[in-house]
Amino acid sequence: MKQPTRVGLVTLILSVLAGVGMPVHGQIIRDASLGAESSRVVRDVQIRGDQGDRIEGGARRGGNLFHSFREFNVGDGQRVYFTSPAGVDTILTRVTGTSRSDLLGTLGVDGTADLFLMNPNGVFFGPNARLDVSGSFVATTADAIQLGNGEFSARRPQVPAQTLRVDPSAFVFNQLNRPRGAIVQQAIAPDPNDLRPVANGLSVPDGRSLILLGGDVILEGGYLRASGGRVELGGLAEPGIVNIRSSRDGRRLRLTYPDAARSAVTLTDGAIIDVTGAGRGDLSITAGNLSILSGSNICGGLGASSFCGRDEDQQAVGTSRSLAGNVVLVSTNRMTISGAGTGVRNRLNPGATGNTEDIFEAIARLDNTDADDSIDSLFGSVLLISGDAVTVSEGAQVSTSTNGRGNGGLLYVLSPNVTVESSGVLDSNVLSNGRGQAGGVLIGSSTLRVTGGASVESGTDGRGPAGRVLIQSGTVEVSNGARLSSAVFQNGVGRAGGIAIETDGLVMTNGGSLNSSTFSRGPAGAIVVVSNGAIIIDNSRIDSAVGENAVGQGGQIRIVGQDTLILTNGAVINTSTNGVGQAGDIVVATASDLILQDGSFILSLANEGAQGDGGEIGIVARGSFVARNGSGITTLAVEPDAAAGDLLLAVNDLFIVTDRSFINAETGSGDGGNLFLTGTEFLILANTSDISTSAGRLQGSGDGGNIELDIQRAIFAIPFNDNNIRAQAFDGDGGNIRIVRAINLQDIAERPDVPETNDITASSEFGVDGIVNVNELDVDPIRGLNELPTALVNAEDFVTQECPGLGSGQSGQVGAFYVTGRGGVPTTPDTYRGNAAVIVDWAEDDRSPEVDDPAQGDRSSMMHHDQSPVMPREFQGWQRDETGQVWLVAEGASRPPTPAPVCLSP
Repeated sequence: MKQPTRVGLVTLILSVLAGVGMPVHGQIIRDASLGAESSRVVRDVQIRGDQGDRIEGGARRGGNLFHSFREFNVGDGQRVYFTSPAGVDTILTRVTGTSRSDLLGTLGVDGTADLFLMNPNGVFFGPNARLDVSGSFVATTADAIQLGNGEFSARRPQVPAQTLRVDPSAFVFNQLNRPRGAIVQQAIAPDPNDLRPVANGLSVPDGRSLILLGGDVILEGGYLRASGGRVELGGLAEPGIVNIRSSRDGRRLRLTYPDAARSAVTLTDGAIIDVTGAGRGDLSITAGNLSILSGSNICGGLGASSFCGRDEDQQAVGTSRSLAGNVVLVSTNRMTISGAGTGVRNRLNPGATGNTEDIFEAIARLDNTDADDSIDSLFGSVLLISGDAVTVSEGAQVSTSTNGRGNGGLLYVLSPNVTVESSGVLDSNVLSNGRGQAGGVLIGSSTLRVTGGASVESGTDGRGPAGRVLIQSGTVEVSNGARLSSAVFQNGVGRAGGIAIETDGLVMTNGGSLNSSTFSRGPAGAIVVVSNGAIIIDNSRIDSAVGENAVGQGGQIRIVGQDTLILTNGAVINTSTNGVGQAGDIVVATASDLILQDGSFILSLANEGAQGDGGEIGIVARGSFVARNGSGITTLAVEPDAAAGDLLLAVNDLFIVTDRSFINAETGSGDGGNLFLTGTEFLILANTSDISTSAGRLQGSGDGGNIELDIQRAIFAIPFNDNNIRAQAFDGDGGNIRIVRAINLQDIAERPDVPETNDITASSEFGVDGIVNVNELDVDPIRGLNELPTALVNAEDFVTQECPGLGSGQSGQVGAFYVTGRGGVPTTPDTYRGNAAVIVDWAEDDRSPEVDDPAQGDRSSMMHHDQSPVMPREFQGWQRDETGQVWLVAEGASRPPTPAPVCLSP
């Protein structure tokens, strides 16, 4: 083989070196479908100040310009521009071959027209790909683009009809028997330190649209930007038509999807979609499965976002009439947002001014006849809508917030199954520079799980109220250190929004938390839970607090259930104040049983240093109430000027306090709260348990609270267990204790409070003792338990068989049976029993003896002939005559006699 000369080697090396950094020309091969109107490529011309390739020609129809290629690619470093003649609004380009389009360099339009690129085989944007367009850009793997009644097809290429002068109206997917490629975007995100005005990645001018419509759409570290415009990703996995709508000014395009299977959309490896800007920026993703992973971010709102690689301290943008757009993510199957640094955010950023409308007023005006218009009325919102499941996990964050002047948007999640886990976050906040209200969080689901340190919250750390956290779900689980919260943070000025949950069952376990508190200036919010099923709070908390140095009222806690409500393993329901403001009230109501066990508490506290009273606690249970194993209900105030709240308890069946448990309304120095218990059948105290309204527990002043126990049947206390009912005081007066309607007090009595015994005490160490008033009914239910004698007797032995006769000396021994009252039986044992009795003597028949009756004749004759006294005979039985009248008769009588006295009173 002939060896190359030295000159040949040098020439080869120089040619290779010369090629380093030079653009690689991609294959752009036109087809013959347009005939004389075919596209032409003019290479190496000056375009926009640099060298590039220009595409000319094409078939023009009105404001539309059509191009057709067998292959269309842009090499790395290559610049390819479509010429946009005057009057052309839209450039439509199709690829009719079988290869995907690889866009590795710059693709642009030399003019202002929108650019549509259609290749059913797929479109690939490499790491160095760029867009340089003045209008909107669409890349799609659809089979055809519909324009009115005609279409521009990549599968059946023909010369565009002269009627294709209208705007594009739809994308047609109808050839699924042929392979459909994906749209893959790898164009890299910008360097945060790069101050050049031209950003990396794919971007369109402010206010324009950037659409990727597949097939599958995959962003692998890619960057998409439409400042104040619209980015839309989506695709179909079966035949269908995706319609195109444009804004009134024609600058924005948006898509509406048919009821057909959707393809997948994936963001991974730090991919970014950014629509923040001075105007309304919207983002919409419609997919089958949607995955946002591995540090990928979606940013919407007004102003610049540091989460999308831009400096938040740049010049202020927006006006008082500026409205942030929405981020809408829709999946027909599963939606997964996962990974540290991963986020979906819609934010009013520092320096920006925007919407001042209350988000719930906007919700009230939603027009359900047009979903797009309804969504448009929710400014600055994030909507996650899935047909199967939404999962936010591994530190990912979905957020709406305001850090400028204006209100944040709503965070809305709608899916059969919603899971926030492993430090995932759903939040809607007023941030430190914010001057407006947070939009709040709204979740609608069949099952909601918040677990593993995850949080769902709305708070304020700026100047403005926090939003509300509203949940409507079949079942709700909050577990393993997860929390739902609405709070005024340490630098915030405004009210907490509160939490409301409507569910068929709530389970809180292993450190789960519901919290609506204030730690600065402003009131805490209310927490409301309404459940059609059971509520289980296991080693978890529900709190509404006024924090230390905070100024504001505590929020109420209201829990209503239709089934059993259980607090166990140190569970707590608590309202408290450590600052300036009163603790909130607590209402717990259940149609079944309420059980507190294993060191669980319902508390309302005014702690040391607080300037406010404890809240009231109301308990309603249609079943029984049980507090056991060191559990209890208490209202407590520590400061001298603070009063404990009252306890209002209404329980239908048993009220059991056992194993060192308690029901207290006490103070350290101020007046004790009052305690009212009503409707209960039995009150049972056991194993060193207390009911107390004592004051001055820290040897301070204050009167003991009053106790009123309305017990239907009895009060039982286990003997020698030191179970007590106390209304005591130290320096003030003892409270009063009133027990009404109790049938019996068993092993508990009024006496001084001493160890071992079960005592009812209303006393004061240095003040006036209170009064104990026990209205005990004189009935002992134990009597009904006496054993019957084993030797039975014949009752007839105690009944005389003869009336006291005349002259028998027994006239004073006639017995009597008295029946009075309502049918003779009192309605209750304590009803007044009168002693009035009426004895009616037997009377002789006043009918005439001269009656034409044979029987009467015989009897009359007998009486006239024998005038000697006839002694009465005792009756031995009774008979009924033909009229139904009963007659008492002597033994042997064959027929009812005429009426005659049986026994006569003397």
